[in-house]
Order: sequence, then C-alpha cells, then structure tokens
Amino acid sequence: VVPCPKRDRAVRKAALSSHGERPSAEDHRRTIAVESVAALDRVILVDDMVTAGATLMGAAEKMRSVFLGAEVAAFAAMRRPASRTLKKPGISRWRP
Repeated sequence: VVPCPKRDRAVRKAALSSHGERPSAEDHRRTIAVESVAALDRVILVDDMVTAGATLMGAAEKMRSVFLGAEVAAFAAMRRPASRTLKKPGISRWRP
C-alpha cells in the first residue's frame, strides 16, 4: 500500500454545490499531486463513497498520466447514485 495521491489544493465539496457547480473529474485531476514513488504497473484507488464518480475519475486520470502504461482500477465501499434517494437514512435500499 502506497498512499501516493494527495490533494495539493482544495476543491469545493460536491455535496454543498448545486448540480451545475459540482467539481468535474478535470477539477479533481488538477488538484491531485502524486508523491514520488517507484514506477508502478498497477494502481488500485480506494474510496469510501462514490456519488457521481468525479473524484475517482480525476484521480484515475492523474495516475494514468503519472504511471504511463499502468493498469488503474478503483474500489469504493459504497456507491450512492446522485439521482436517487434513500428510503430512510442508514438503510441501504434504493428507491427506483
């Protein structure tokens, strides 16, 4: 485990932004720095929660640009679709 991607400057929180003002994957990519590590041929990004996926997409693009030719994959413990709502807080069933 190498915790190499670091945020080098703040990006506005998507949860506090209206739909059209949420940070894009490119916004995230520009604000992520990569700590100096040996060349990697595989990168697995881990996140706790994914809503729209912009943070993971931005991080993946950054890793692809730093570790040319590396396989980049992502894992998230939970996914919450941005267009859906929970029936009740804390319940992991989605309303169609």
